[in-house]
Amino acid sequence: MKWLEYWCFYHVIKVCKGLNQQQIANITSRNKASLSSLIHNMQKRGLVTRTNDQADRRSKIVALTTQGNNYAALLEPLLEDIFSTLYKDVTEEEIGLMNQIILKMNRRIK
Repeated sequence: MKWLEYWCFYHVIKVCKGLNQQQIANITSRNKASLSSLIHNMQKRGLVTRTNDQADRRSKIVALTTQGNNYAALLEPLLEDIFSTLYKDVTEEEIGLMNQIILKMNRRIK
């Protein structure tokens, strides 16, 4: 499931630009140490950058590089196909209920 972890991370930093590592950790429900490792691996591959946060020098802002954006653009159609297949016979109401249950379970884990 490593690809799903990467994709969740990609999606968050693509949609919510200008987030620091702690904000990304909060959104993705990952601990800061495992997120730092993920970011480091992606940075080595040239997919993301970390820059100092102007508001808080202790924090780093994470952003996709051009290569990271290109990679995400290749993945998006593939993932849309996968999810459309998975959700084919699932109603909007069922998806909403599933999301509510997952959020409720996630709150218990924290």
